[in-house]
Amino acid sequence: MKQIKTLSDAELLSQTRNLVSRERELTTELLWHLREVERRRLYAEQGFSSLFDYVRRGLGYCEGSADRRISAMRLLKELPQIETALKSGELSLSNASALQHFFTREEKGKSYSETQKNSLVAVVTGKSRRECDALLAGLAPEPARAERARPISATQTEIRFTANQELMQKIEKLRGLLSHQNPNPSYAELFDMLAELALKRLDLEKKPERKPAGKPATLTPPAEVALPTEKSRNIPQALRTQVWKRDRGQCTYENNKTGVRCGTKHLLEFHHIQDFSVGGQHTLENLTLRCRCHNLYAAIQTLGSTLMNQYLRE
Repeated sequence: MKQIKTLSDAELLSQTRNLVSRERELTTELLWHLREVERRRLYAEQGFSSLFDYVRRGLGYCEGSADRRISAMRLLKELPQIETALKSGELSLSNASALQHFFTREEKGKSYSETQKNSLVAVVTGKSRRECDALLAGLAPEPARAERARPISATQTEIRFTANQELMQKIEKLRGLLSHQNPNPSYAELFDMLAELALKRLDLEKKPERKPAGKPATLTPPAEVALPTEKSRNIPQALRTQVWKRDRGQCTYENNKTGVRCGTKHLLEFHHIQDFSVGGQHTLENLTLRCRCHNLYAAIQTLGSTLMNQYLRE
């Protein structure tokens, strides 16, 4: 650990990338070893009931990790030419596993030739797991299940329904907009937040009573609250709306060297390009959307890590 802390930023990033490359190579080698263990049935000699049982209990992998490696191994056994893509990371272990499961299910009703399988491998190469799953589901869609609400305990009900693409897009957008309340909510937590928002707007019992019109009370602002004559951090709502629309509701941070753009829609904050603390103004040109991570990163660049470390946890 002490040696890692002495590395420069460039050295740390280079070594991390090298470790990832070595990890992928080792994982691919592991798949070939699992293939040979299966061929020799060594798992049986070792006292395990199956290769899965050996990988899970004998090698210490969790069930999901064991399944992904065994499924990817069987795809590699059938299509050895994918080895290069696995080592480079172009074809992820999870996508290789998903493809193998897909071919296994489909072979009960439809047979895929080696050429067709290679074509599908090429299509999912470079895709995320979600994109891969959506593509495979489009090739063999499952029938939608009937909606139902089923009590599963005295205090819990299981709700099941099928969401179309438009609804899922709305749900993901809402997940981003509510990420300040909960960065990574479950669907149950998300729908609970949405229900609260809807009830506050629609349910008369939850609406606060309006105070009778009259002379407003005179309030003395606390010392830490900026007086109207002082420069305020509050960005006018109209300006916030303009910035949000221009930046399309996503983080605009982009690495100048690599060209990698963040683009996340979660935990968004309004960022002053010229920092507010050094005279930055509330203007459309000086404001942009940044996620919390990149807003903090900019603050560290401007104010220094010594000051910012007081507010950050490693």
